[in-house]
Amino acid sequence: MDLGSLKFDIFLFLALLLYWAKAQQKWRRSVLMAANFCFMLLCGLPTTVWCCLFTVFGAFASKQIDRSSDRRKAGLAWGCSLLAVFFVAGYLLPHFFKTGLLSAIGMSYYSLSIAGYLFDQSKEKVPAASFEDMFLYGGCFVELMSGPVQPSSGLLQYRNLPDMDESRLHEGFLYILWGFFMKTTVANGLGLSVDHYFPNYSSTSSARLLLASLFYSVQLYCDFAGYSYIAIGMGRLFGLEVPDNFERPYLATNIQDFWRRWHIGLSRWFREHLYFPLGGSRKGLLRTTINTVVVFAVSGLWHGFGLNFLAWGLMHGLALALFTLLKPLLNKVGLLEKTDTNFLLRWIARILNFSFVNLAWILFRSSSLSSGIQFIQMLKGPYEFPSYMLKTMQLPENKILSIFLCLLLVFLVDLLAEHDRSPKKVILRSPLIRNIVFIALLLLIAFFGNFELSGFLYYNF
Repeated sequence: MDLGSLKFDIFLFLALLLYWAKAQQKWRRSVLMAANFCFMLLCGLPTTVWCCLFTVFGAFASKQIDRSSDRRKAGLAWGCSLLAVFFVAGYLLPHFFKTGLLSAIGMSYYSLSIAGYLFDQSKEKVPAASFEDMFLYGGCFVELMSGPVQPSSGLLQYRNLPDMDESRLHEGFLYILWGFFMKTTVANGLGLSVDHYFPNYSSTSSARLLLASLFYSVQLYCDFAGYSYIAIGMGRLFGLEVPDNFERPYLATNIQDFWRRWHIGLSRWFREHLYFPLGGSRKGLLRTTINTVVVFAVSGLWHGFGLNFLAWGLMHGLALALFTLLKPLLNKVGLLEKTDTNFLLRWIARILNFSFVNLAWILFRSSSLSSGIQFIQMLKGPYEFPSYMLKTMQLPENKILSIFLCLLLVFLVDLLAEHDRSPKKVILRSPLIRNIVFIALLLLIAFFGNFELSGFLYYNF
């Protein structure tokens, strides 16, 4: 079920109406559970079956870990078993048998969340969870389809749901509108060009391929971050805390900084449940490098069952390992400090870092490793940028200017937030400004939104 569809709007309205109809905790927990189950049904039978099985498995495993004399081994066994089921059912069988009956929407996200909870419970970071707890946490419709991956501490908020707070409702609506704005006006508009040129790279000029790759980087960010903002906003409407998943990643000055800002929930999960158990950075430089590369290789395969995804992960893993090796030298000569304080150096670092990330995204978007390599090879040139180029880049007719003006707005908001001047505080502080912004975003979405592409890219991973 697509977010923003009439069916979803009706579902969300009814869920909110019932949820806040009574103040009792038991009532609101029951409404949330019912809403989760109804949402699963609307997403299809495979999603309903798998999510229910995973949450039942998680609740049962949580009790077994709590009773075990060796919690660490029990947690490792149960958590890895759940991940094995997800890998076989969600990746291997659908890949080899080409069927969607075995896989379900959001399987990777709720399986990682539940497995992460079991791992943390075994380390006594969180208490045992009941079925009701696990169903609210792992099956929460706000994050069911595409995350973000919740930290295990997120389960505890369902045991003591907060009372209604009007300011949180306003903040929720702002997040939702901003997310849909990024998705419909920028991501969808650029996506039409991306979908045309990536499959037809062999018959396309270098200049167009370069623009198409840049469009994809922007599309991916506005689509991923847009969905995350919508999830955060929906959480706020129900008084729930959904963690930030993107923090202006393309303003990062190095690859380490980028991964602190991009897909934060997933990065945290791999760091805590794979990188640290492998030894992290505690066993020498060589082991740290190997651990980093292994984690990103796994992360690449998590995104897709193909050599192009593996290559994408290895590119980032090797880049991060190289940065870790060079970091002491960069600190010694003061280059990292100068990058933080010097305007020109900071922007040079941002451009170089984005260029590498953009290059890696080409492999990520390509249908195979070979096509991705050929795409990159064709970027060598020659380059010609005629004045009519943008008009012939398969962008939506009559909306080319609006796409880039909306992108400029996204960039300016990110830039202000980067310097602790986020417009959000000003908007929410004044009822007049808040209402004007709400109406303006609705109008921008209505008039400049592109609705030819349905669904979020997040659904594919």
